[in-house]
Amino acid sequence: MLVFQTAAAIFPSGTLSGETTFVEGSVLVVKYKKYNKLVRDEIPKIISNSGGLPEVKTLDGESYFSALNQKLSEEVGEYLENYDVDELADILEVIHAIIEYRGLSISDLEQVRLQKRAERGGFDSRTYLVEVKQNS
Repeated sequence: MLVFQTAAAIFPSGTLSGETTFVEGSVLVVKYKKYNKLVRDEIPKIISNSGGLPEVKTLDGESYFSALNQKLSEEVGEYLENYDVDELADILEVIHAIIEYRGLSISDLEQVRLQKRAERGGFDSRTYLVEVKQNS
C-alpha cells in the first residue's frame, strides 16, 4: 500500500488501478492488477494465502471455451520465450481441458494423432520444407 499526501494519484497506463479511501487528510491507495484470464483451480487459494484478495468468477459455455483457447495461446507464447518444460506441462494441461470441454478423451486425441502420423508421418526425420516449385 502507498499513502499519498495529495488527493490524487496517477497510475501507469494499463497496469495498475486503485480504490481510494480518505484517511486523516491523505489518500490511501490500494493497488490491484487486472488479469482477466483463466487460471488453474488452486491459484485463488495461493493468492489468498499470500495476503491477496482475488476476485474470481466461474466461466461457462463459450466464455470458458474462448478462455481456454486464449490460455493455450498464452502458454505457447511462454514456452517460446524460454523453452521450459514446465510450460509444455501447462500446454498439455490446457489441451486436456479443451478435450474434456469438447466431450472427447485423451485417447480420442491420441487416435487422431496416430492416424495423422500414419498418413503424413511424424517429425522423426527432421525434414524442413524450403520451397515447392511447380511446372506450369
